[in-house]
Amino acid sequence: MKKKRMLVIPIILIAFLCVSEIFAYLTDMEQTTNTFTLGDIKITLTEPNYDTEEAAKISPNKVIDKDPTITNVGKNDAYIFAKVEMPYYSATSVGQSAAADTELFSLINFAGTAGTNTGWTQLSRTADMETHKVTYLYAYTGAETSTMETVEKGEEVVLFNKARFANLKDYSELTSDSDDTIIETFDLKVEAYAIQKELATDEGVQITNPESVWAIIQNSY
Repeated sequence: MKKKRMLVIPIILIAFLCVSEIFAYLTDMEQTTNTFTLGDIKITLTEPNYDTEEAAKISPNKVIDKDPTITNVGKNDAYIFAKVEMPYYSATSVGQSAAADTELFSLINFAGTAGTNTGWTQLSRTADMETHKVTYLYAYTGAETSTMETVEKGEEVVLFNKARFANLKDYSELTSDSDDTIIETFDLKVEAYAIQKELATDEGVQITNPESVWAIIQNSY
């Protein structure tokens, strides 16, 4: 399942300047009005290669195309974040003798290795067996993991390329806590967030630290 989330923060500035010089019998007034265009942040979240039919035939260790692509379609440069929420159950994988807490999906990047694509930095991982979910938070930082990278107007960034289902030995272990019914469908949820770069400031100083910028977004909800 894919979700769209976006933080739209408009800003408008109007500057008015009036200069008047008065001499004997002569008055001269010059007036200038500077109007700045209303800025906005708008992003889209798409998965161009996702195949619903293939996703409906999931099986242990199967790899499916899933490529969350975040595009800045607004008027201003932005900082981008993404959350990935995946199912988390006690299950026995191939090669294991007993069940263990298991993330049912793993992410695969463009290079075919585990993890997100280049440019993304993991900020946190939260696991909750009561809700059977693991949530990852990522920031788009480019090459420098300690600072945010600007995503310009019209630019897109891809979080990961594919997803692999866990190599489970016993699918019947994936049951509902309430009635032990075998669960047959799972969600791999992605959310995207954006904030206008110019708004990530502290008394006029640009904030680039990913955790600090994310705190600004959280305070906006």
